[in-house]
Amino acid sequence: MNFLNFIKPLYYEFLAKFVPQKVRYKRYGECIKCAKCCRYMYCKDLGSEKEFRFLQFIYPEYRKFKVQGKDENGNYVIACSLIDKDNLCPIYPKRSNICRKYPAPYFKSPGILHKDCGFYIKPEKTFKYFLGK
Repeated sequence: MNFLNFIKPLYYEFLAKFVPQKVRYKRYGECIKCAKCCRYMYCKDLGSEKEFRFLQFIYPEYRKFKVQGKDENGNYVIACSLIDKDNLCPIYPKRSNICRKYPAPYFKSPGILHKDCGFYIKPEKTFKYFLGK
């Protein structure tokens, strides 16, 4: 193994500590109306099902969602109970903000989208931009 190949990632990781601006990720593409996100939404910040029930109490628009379980990383997964067999939302023109904004236009981390989703996420600025190259 070449020593330079080993040390180079460590060097770049060290340089990243001095980047004054954090990387933001941006959403690109468009919805292809597959309804995968409606049936399987990741909730990284959700602590428990009890916490989700509390959110449903405070925010009535969350009441149409139900907890499906957890993914392989331990994140809660929620699904909309309104989606019909044709993958359509019966209240689409009046859908809630959580649906209108999903997936968010900007992310602090790379995020997870479903395979074959019409959206994709890329860094707003590349690492080379931060290195000045």
